[in-house]
Amino acid sequence: MKKRSFPKSIVQYTKSLQFCFTFVLLCAGLVPVLILTVVLLYNYESHMTTAEINKISSQAGLLSGEIITSGYLENQSAEGMTAEITSVADAYSGRIMLMDTSLRIVKDTYGMYEGRTFLWENVIGAVGGTNATYYDRENRCLVLTAPITSASEEDPNIYGVILITESTDGLEDNMTYVRSVALIGLLTMLIAVIALSLMIPPYLVSPIHDLAEAIADIDKTDDMRLSVPGYRETDEILENFNQYREKMRFLDDSRQEFVSNVSHELKTPLTSIKVLADS
Repeated sequence: MKKRSFPKSIVQYTKSLQFCFTFVLLCAGLVPVLILTVVLLYNYESHMTTAEINKISSQAGLLSGEIITSGYLENQSAEGMTAEITSVADAYSGRIMLMDTSLRIVKDTYGMYEGRTFLWENVIGAVGGTNATYYDRENRCLVLTAPITSASEEDPNIYGVILITESTDGLEDNMTYVRSVALIGLLTMLIAVIALSLMIPPYLVSPIHDLAEAIADIDKTDDMRLSVPGYRETDEILENFNQYREKMRFLDDSRQEFVSNVSHELKTPLTSIKVLADS
């Protein structure tokens, strides 16, 4: 059996069936993994962000009820309420600001903007009774604005706005760890897919190479029919080739028989002609 020849250039290789198998396996293995990884990371981040929003929203609701009960918006002398607001802000590693309905800041745990008017779209929406969240990825913080309302359904009035800023350093660190784990898994899968893509295609195209070699060495065998184990498709090609070969051999035998008969029939007249010519 002759040694198999490999493509001499990249262009020839890209036209081979082995390259097609390799490309299909790479796409079938990598594309779904990439899409799945991106979707899982996005869903995980969304879930974690939603959980944080729900947590601080619940805390904002609890503080709102206590602020209204203590009358803290009108009088900030209640030390207990101030301490509680400060402790909540520290728990979230962030900041809390309280504003009345005129958007004047009555309490800032940073003590920087008290007495100033805070004009922001989310704050204005909170005065109208709308909760809003803003995720600042660059500064790694989550901002919640919510109306300060009474827990009683009988009192629908809005008394002010509470703004809670939570540091998302923990969330970002967690996401960084998850991304690193996902990257390691993705690289492992990439290596596995590449290895399989390099090992499987030669095995898949091996019957086709065997068929080509058998046809190339056909003059070295006396067998009437070639037999090469392979796929159903290669068996069909080989069957058609054997039928064609049998027809060609039949034609060749017919030609030889015709030449032999003609030679025999012409032998006697030619002998007579030769004798007469000699005479």
